[in-house]
Amino acid sequence: MVDAFGRVTNFRNTIIIMTTNLGATSTQSIGFGQNGTDDKAYLSAINQFFRPEFVNRIDGIVLFNPLSAEHIEAITRKELEELKRREGFVKRGLQLRFTSALVDHLARVGFDAKYGARPLQRAIEQQLVSALANWLLLYPQVSDTQLGVDYRNGSVVVERPS
Repeated sequence: MVDAFGRVTNFRNTIIIMTTNLGATSTQSIGFGQNGTDDKAYLSAINQFFRPEFVNRIDGIVLFNPLSAEHIEAITRKELEELKRREGFVKRGLQLRFTSALVDHLARVGFDAKYGARPLQRAIEQQLVSALANWLLLYPQVSDTQLGVDYRNGSVVVERPS
């Protein structure tokens, strides 16, 4: 492959993973089949969209089962664990504790039947990180403590346990 600057990249011994939303509908997650029942619809969408020369170079196409509520919750918890390790929280010694109400809320608003779990990071940034940032602005001297983060009465609540 040659990039825009004329540099040549060798693709021998590489695995390239591509994702797509081809074949997705308003009720079906991107790239996720119904246990093999929609495989033909997805493959047909791929064949209709891409030129045959390109499709012929693809060694394998893998379709996944739909995400369940348990999967979405596990992904949400994983993203929240990553948030706890952000440099700003670690440097200030702030330990974040998330309630199950918050996890349930973020999993609900961060999942879309059409887009899967892709909106989850956006939901975490918009709802949780902004609430944490506002709290940190109000209490800039607070460090080395735990912060409880909950979802109550339609909003994210950040507080120090008493």
